[in-house]
Amino acid sequence: MYPSTQNLAAFVAVAKLQKFKSASRQLNLTESAISHQISRLEDELGVRLFERSRKGAILTRAGEMFYHHIDKALLEIEMGVSTVKQRRSNLVSISAPRTFAAMWLAPKISDFSNRHPELELQIMATDRICDLHREGIDVAFRATRDTWGEYGQTHFCCQKISPVASPDLVKGIQEIGWAQALDEIPFILNETHPDEWDIWAEISGKKLPANKGYKRLPSYDLVQAAAVGGFGIAMSRTPLDDDTRSEGRLVDIFPKHGVQTTPYDLIYIKDHRTRTAIKTFMDWAVGIVQE
Repeated sequence: MYPSTQNLAAFVAVAKLQKFKSASRQLNLTESAISHQISRLEDELGVRLFERSRKGAILTRAGEMFYHHIDKALLEIEMGVSTVKQRRSNLVSISAPRTFAAMWLAPKISDFSNRHPELELQIMATDRICDLHREGIDVAFRATRDTWGEYGQTHFCCQKISPVASPDLVKGIQEIGWAQALDEIPFILNETHPDEWDIWAEISGKKLPANKGYKRLPSYDLVQAAAVGGFGIAMSRTPLDDDTRSEGRLVDIFPKHGVQTTPYDLIYIKDHRTRTAIKTFMDWAVGIVQE
């Protein structure tokens, strides 16, 4: 076992100031407390560290040797603690679903970094529900309609679904009509949300392929890539495809028939919201998605 840092700090203070009273003032402790800390340290080491006299406290030979090492060691500890605290104050730990992290958040990190070069983002891309307190996460993006009472919660953005396809394919659909497209053009199903086509059809009133012969892909990033390549008609999901649509690589087939689904919220540890770095990140994220 190593001596406690409190006892070591008391030793260094007395060694530098050569008086117990002065050391007690510096450490905001009573003179008796300082004396007890030094006594406990001497007992642990089995040597006397100071010669006590009316003039003050003078280091013994053993005390001088010990001081030479401990003064430097405490300085290193102080510097280490300061460095970690400084890094933590500039670090924002974020949890987000894998597809959201890859398709929305990651492409925008450079924008955040350019605007806030002093801050660092640490992103955990996972589809499981994380324990923010236990896993040290400051902010989580979640598609949810639930209220997370133990955390703070802020609406981030709506999530809308609607059929899209590549520009050439949409042009072809416009020429042959939706009814014929149902029979001739592949429909792509996102296995992460297998009911999204049914939800959209029920609310929009549009028909779906009678045989439900969908081309199935396991996640939206693959669905989007296939649709951009002209493979078939896909169900878009905003804000994941905002960039792809704005660039014209995917086009709405029914621009006026988008359907709202589960919104995204920002979930955060309540007392962390006041940290400047976290507030900066959350304000940036909301601002970007609203642009």
